[in-house]
Amino acid sequence: MRNLIKRISALLLCLLLVLSLPVTALAEEAKDTDEAAAAEEGTTLRILRQKQFLDFAENCRLDSYSRNLSVVLLTDIDLTGVDFAGIPIFCGNFDGNGHTVSGLSITRDGSNMGLFRYVDASALIQNLTVSGEIIPDGSRSAVGGIAGHNAGKIQNCFFDGTVSGSDDVGGIAGINAITGIIDGCHSKGVITGDHRVGGVVGNNLGVIRSCNNRSGVNTTAEENQIKLSDISLETITGSESVSTVTDIGGIAGTSSGVIRQSKNRGNVGYQHMGYNVGGIAGTQTGYLYKCENFAQVYGRKEVGGIVGQMEPTTFIEYTEDTMQILQSQLGTVSNLTGQAFSTIQDGNSDMGVQVDDLYNSLVDAKDALDTLLPNGDDPYPPDRDTIDAAINNANSSLAAAGSSLYAIMDSVNDTADSLSRIMRSIAGQISAMSATVGNAPQNLGGTIEDISDRDTAEILSGKVEKCTNSGAVLGDLNAGGVVGAIAYENRLDPENDLQIGGDNSMNFDTQLRAVILGCENSGSVTAKRQNVGGIVGWMALGLTKNCLSTGSIDAEDADYVGGVVGKSSGYVRQCSAKSDITGNAYVGGIVGEGLTVTDCRSMVQLTGSERTGAVLGMRGERSGFLKSESDDDSGETDEETVTGNYYFTVGSDIGAIDGVSYADTAQPLSHDDFVALEGLDPIFKVISVRFVYDDGMMHTVTLTPGEALSPDSIPKLPEKAGYVGRWDGLADADLSDIRFDVSFPAVYTAELETVQSEALGESKLPTLLAQGHFSGDTPIQLTQMTKGPAPGVHDKFLEGYAFTLPTGTADTLRYLPETEQKNVRVMVKGADGSWREVSHTQDGSYLVFAIEDGDESFCLIGSMKKSISWLPITGASGAALVVLLVVILLIHRRRKKKAVKSETPAVNETT
Repeated sequence: MRNLIKRISALLLCLLLVLSLPVTALAEEAKDTDEAAAAEEGTTLRILRQKQFLDFAENCRLDSYSRNLSVVLLTDIDLTGVDFAGIPIFCGNFDGNGHTVSGLSITRDGSNMGLFRYVDASALIQNLTVSGEIIPDGSRSAVGGIAGHNAGKIQNCFFDGTVSGSDDVGGIAGINAITGIIDGCHSKGVITGDHRVGGVVGNNLGVIRSCNNRSGVNTTAEENQIKLSDISLETITGSESVSTVTDIGGIAGTSSGVIRQSKNRGNVGYQHMGYNVGGIAGTQTGYLYKCENFAQVYGRKEVGGIVGQMEPTTFIEYTEDTMQILQSQLGTVSNLTGQAFSTIQDGNSDMGVQVDDLYNSLVDAKDALDTLLPNGDDPYPPDRDTIDAAINNANSSLAAAGSSLYAIMDSVNDTADSLSRIMRSIAGQISAMSATVGNAPQNLGGTIEDISDRDTAEILSGKVEKCTNSGAVLGDLNAGGVVGAIAYENRLDPENDLQIGGDNSMNFDTQLRAVILGCENSGSVTAKRQNVGGIVGWMALGLTKNCLSTGSIDAEDADYVGGVVGKSSGYVRQCSAKSDITGNAYVGGIVGEGLTVTDCRSMVQLTGSERTGAVLGMRGERSGFLKSESDDDSGETDEETVTGNYYFTVGSDIGAIDGVSYADTAQPLSHDDFVALEGLDPIFKVISVRFVYDDGMMHTVTLTPGEALSPDSIPKLPEKAGYVGRWDGLADADLSDIRFDVSFPAVYTAELETVQSEALGESKLPTLLAQGHFSGDTPIQLTQMTKGPAPGVHDKFLEGYAFTLPTGTADTLRYLPETEQKNVRVMVKGADGSWREVSHTQDGSYLVFAIEDGDESFCLIGSMKKSISWLPITGASGAALVVLLVVILLIHRRRKKKAVKSETPAVNETT
């Protein structure tokens, strides 16, 4: 009898526990009072030598060693060549005192790797520089330059080097926990990983403030190597598939915490590879405030200058007619069960088998109901099949429990009437519970409501506020100057988008929220397929408000292209665009396709094939399952969801929406009326000529409409050894009358020292070679000349060419004459149109001569003046000369004889 009573008491106690709400048991382990090497309060360790540092690291294997311990570096520590695996755990205060730990190299297998492996919530690490490499093997998750896992505070620290891992990889910390704070830290180097990779933090759940990144983050094309050991049910069904690279950011790979006033200057991602890639965060559900990106961002899908993919914050409210009714009924059963305890203590009956059956049935019913109850860890409601199965199991289990109770009551007809009444009440409640669950299929449906439009300054979750991007964004689809997409990640296949809708929810209301407020983009956005915007590529829901985009959008083959949002099912309010936009279909100055667009301003140059407009390419349609603000009693109609929009078109008017404008809804204005609009950003009143350097920095020249750009205002490109730079597009631009914003990005190409013409001489050698420094391999363009400079009296034009050299500088030309030329002069025509003679040398068949910048033509000049030359005398001319000489000689002798005869005295004849 006593055993039976104990069994019944135990049963009802179990029933009470089963049917009551879950209770979390909290336990605290007793502290070991005999901890070895425990630091006394206030202890300070001053480190002067490498051995002290290594001893300190080894002592930190026990967490209590560093509690209340202050560590101060008094010198730099060099760990080059040291087999060092990191400080296991730190719980105190570590002051680097401005010194550096260099030569760090961690290559062992494992996770949670960094100079500090674990940083406790009570710890502070500050004023420290670390340089080296953290490239572990094995599991390789939670890898950081300063800390693998940070739950404390890391302040004013700097990392310079390489960090590589698989999941949760960051320049400062791999994981920043909810209690973690990273403040005023900097990263420079190379950061690589597969999932949740950031320049500062891989996975941020805490706070990041005033941090800067100059590291390249996943900028190489390395593909994941899939191993059999990497494949599990979790990796197959999770969003971080082993075969894809996801969640890559300049500051954080993913963030559900807070990132404030942080800047990224390191390029992020690689072209056409990676999902959820952002200049600040790859994915974000928390709060971003006043962050800036200056670098280029590359990826395949969900690519943004600030955030790659922004997932909405989710609030679920279950309705009274299902879950709360069940909870009330469960509470009633619990109370009745408690009342039965005292009665059972006095009763006796042989109820063993029925008690066991009742217990098992109730456990089965609870398990089934757990499937229907809200689960805070998973924002997604169970699918219809799961709900149906749970309802069937709950019905059958509760029915079995009812049968067991009636069997028990039949067995205890000798027990007091009070117990019988209590048991019958319990049976009645179970029947009511069964009916409630049975009616659940008729109560399925609920609503999903976008509450983003109710934003207030006090609500920070699910918000990106006052962030700016000036870096170029290049993706294939879902690309935006600030955010690539506002949507839920498809957990099974990141290549596909998860549509919000359907009817697989039990009777509860879901509220979603995602807000982009006061953000600006001046960087170019380039994409190939669809959903491309100056601020957001794709908005499945959410609010974009008070945002401005001035960056060009180049998406020639893409559909759904907009100056602010490419495709929107949310709210776009009080936004402005001043952009050059190119797309295929559904191309709009504000939104490519959208539903709610109000009080927006557009000044665009727009090119598209169809469904184009200066405000909207085309009006969209609301999802039938997604409830919006206008579904309430606000009085806003579908027609009024597009209102108060104005535009000015540069060039011919293209209409506001699909080629048509509507008064007071979306209408054109003259330039003077447009710039006079109240609250219009001053940038619409001037012309901005932007020179964008390859590091993302920008030099802007401001002009009035129609003003010419002075050559003196064009900045000089920084020189790069082995490369020749140019402002792309500047050479072909008309700078005399600029009517709209224009950007000239810096382009560097490997330099060549020699370029040649396509024209070949008879010897099949190039007609002209130029020596200097050139970009690309464009050939020299030659135009044959028929005359040269004005000839002198004795000058003769022989041959010449006008030439056009590729981009670069030249100092020497080598010319192959059409025929062998001797005794010629080389003339060169300069930029001012005047000709000058230059000296030349002969190198084989080529004439070699110098030129100057701006020279455009050269020619060869011969001489027609005859000169006397002494030649060998032969033949008749020689004989005639001999005769002449003989005659002269005879005459000379004859004259001499006469002279002699006249001088001789005469002979006396008488003598």
